[in-house]
Amino acid sequence: MRQWWRQSSEIKKWEAAGFLVYSILGTLLHFVYEWSGGQPAAGLIGPVNESVWEHLKLLFMPVFFYSLIEAWKGPQIPGLLWIKFKAVLLGMAFILVSFYTLTGLAGRNIDWLNIVIFFAAALLVARYTVKASPREISPEDGGEDRKAEGRNWLGLILFLGLFILFAWFTAAPPKLPVFIPPSTISS
Repeated sequence: MRQWWRQSSEIKKWEAAGFLVYSILGTLLHFVYEWSGGQPAAGLIGPVNESVWEHLKLLFMPVFFYSLIEAWKGPQIPGLLWIKFKAVLLGMAFILVSFYTLTGLAGRNIDWLNIVIFFAAALLVARYTVKASPREISPEDGGEDRKAEGRNWLGLILFLGLFILFAWFTAAPPKLPVFIPPSTISS
């Protein structure tokens, strides 16, 4: 019981810090492409336009990089990168569903609501990670087993795959509404 509380407390601390990192870096990433003068490298991690797809980077990139640091330096959570990948997918799905639902209901894009959606998604990622993390780590396996190690590798591969998709679709966006800035879509 005591080991679970210590582990749980450390996970909560890391995820509270994660929420702050996602929130601050995600906010700053919104401007990095413009601040760089349109440098392609900045477009890999920050949005190059106002499309919903590009704005998913605001959540994905901080979660991705923080997850790598957390897996290296944080509490030894079995399958952490897999948990974090599922968490970021959940957060991005929340952004997509919330944005299109609320924009549809309001009949227009409301900037302050988009900001609230982003922070709620960042909180959802942190909260999901806390809830999905194992409650007890067995001392005899040191918290890692072959399945957890495999899930970590799978999470890392999927994170890298999604990173590549962001880069690809930034360079060559499909002609779908999610890739088009809302202000340029004609009714």
